[in-house]
Amino acid sequence: MSPRAFAALFVALLIPVSALAAANGQAVTPVNIAVQGSEVKTFSARFTNAAGAPVVGETVSWSNDVCGTFPNASSQATSKTDANGVATIFFTAAPNAGITCWLMANAGNASVQFNVVTFKLNQVALVADTAVDFDANGSVTIAASLRMGVYKLNEIDITARLMPGSAPAPEYFAPGASNTGQSGAANFLLRPPVGARGNYVVELGFRGLTKTVTISRDPVVAPVTSIIGVSPAGGTQSLNLNGATTTCGFAKSSAFLDPRATEFTADSQPARGLSYTEGVISIRAENCGLEKSVTFTLTTPRALPAGALFWMLSATPDNPKRRWHPIPVTVSGTSASFTLTDGVSDGDLAADGVVTAFGGFAVAPPWFFELQDLWWGGAGESGWGVSIVQHDEKLFAVIYAYDGNGMPTWYVMSNGTWNASRTTFTGPLYSPRGAPYTQYDAAQLDVGPPVGTLSITFIDSSHATLDYVINGMSARKPITRQIFGTLATNSRPPVGDMWWGGSQQNGWGIAILQQFGTLFAVWFTYNDVGEPVWFVMPAGSWSSADTFEGRIYRTASSRWLAMAYNTSAFRVFDVGSFRVRFTGAETAAFEWTIEGRSGALALQRQKF
Repeated sequence: MSPRAFAALFVALLIPVSALAAANGQAVTPVNIAVQGSEVKTFSARFTNAAGAPVVGETVSWSNDVCGTFPNASSQATSKTDANGVATIFFTAAPNAGITCWLMANAGNASVQFNVVTFKLNQVALVADTAVDFDANGSVTIAASLRMGVYKLNEIDITARLMPGSAPAPEYFAPGASNTGQSGAANFLLRPPVGARGNYVVELGFRGLTKTVTISRDPVVAPVTSIIGVSPAGGTQSLNLNGATTTCGFAKSSAFLDPRATEFTADSQPARGLSYTEGVISIRAENCGLEKSVTFTLTTPRALPAGALFWMLSATPDNPKRRWHPIPVTVSGTSASFTLTDGVSDGDLAADGVVTAFGGFAVAPPWFFELQDLWWGGAGESGWGVSIVQHDEKLFAVIYAYDGNGMPTWYVMSNGTWNASRTTFTGPLYSPRGAPYTQYDAAQLDVGPPVGTLSITFIDSSHATLDYVINGMSARKPITRQIFGTLATNSRPPVGDMWWGGSQQNGWGIAILQQFGTLFAVWFTYNDVGEPVWFVMPAGSWSSADTFEGRIYRTASSRWLAMAYNTSAFRVFDVGSFRVRFTGAETAAFEWTIEGRSGALALQRQKF
């Protein structure tokens, strides 16, 4: 061996193996991508070491959230990086499709994530902005997208062709096909001759789906931007709109409705418990632009009551259930404004340039604000929390805390009452004893007398205080909603609730909290000596349309009762796995493995 070769080998031996391994990853394939069911797509990622050089021959582990398979017919596979550090694999979307998932590439200390939407043709629709405006040069851009609900599908080729219309041939119309790219929108440009009048008709296409867009160069009739109604306070009131396009205006169906005189359909009844101070309003604003915002301003003879919001009956991106929910309002004297966005916060959640709403201005009691959620003391008190499950105005709360030895324990308030102002919910607290969760026997349940009381005072929809007396010790703790879900359209079933094994399994339960498509569950049960214990399932993934699974954890921390909580003592132990399969709207099957022991429980929603 030459001295130079020996020196090179010596230097190579001095370099740690970790320095040669993958330290950085970069997507070669676009990060956001849509794949039709049974379609094959190629995914590539490039890996480099700490010095920025390509990692050659590195094994890359590929995985996905069971939304498709790799060439080995599995949701996990491997491939090798080439001379440029690029690893490639073929992915086939599941035939049933219709879900979003992550596709991951991992090598060394680096990982690359792709956001994949799988779809079937009968789940998607072509959408185009119908509120098109000609620019100063006389041209118009048509923005087209393929949607699954409110999801824009990325990297999709959409075609466009000009159909017969009453306007003369355009000077320019292109391209014939355009890709939605990472923005989710494909753009087409049309330029009519100077002074041309009439309609242009454009047909958009995607794999047999078509959408026709008509663009008018005729003089535009001024839109209706104000509607008038009778004010409950006497006199008249008006609702004005301010949209992003000059064509946005109220349809003829928009009107003020008097709840005392209007005959509502069964699915549009005004909410019990809301007092509509200005009546109910039915809104339909058309030609307002795709995904554009419209601001509505109510002007009345009197100022709105303090705390009034615009309450709307509709589904929301995080919850497919149609229900009454509040929209923030800006008040100035006798005027109040709120803003809705097409396809994002309007009544039909369809990105179609039409903004709809059915609702009214009202002041609501706190229990109208959907208090059901996971609440905690904030990052400074991480490790304990409170689940609140809500059925109408009834609350079922469980405190997940720690005993004097720092071991997990829980206290339950299964019923209570509101104070006169409907801001504080108070009830007795219990700390039951029961049979071990591994062999549960409801006959051994000992609820015992109340160990104290709990009062939850709601300051607003996201902040509250806990006032408790437990075993003679009292304290007050501020709590807020814990954010664990990702802001996204929810295509998952609404499963957030209190679940249990039925009356024959009385004594334990599983609080499942849901934010968008993400679940956070806590199982409160009993340990081997019958003392209260809880296990937390703070994350997981949907392995199929009805099955959520992940890891299950046990925690330990500092004593919680009547003393300052020490979050530095918080410890988390991965003790097993769980799987919950929702077999119907009211039933589910729960499978668990904890510290080598396994079991299965039939669940049902708990009525209270």
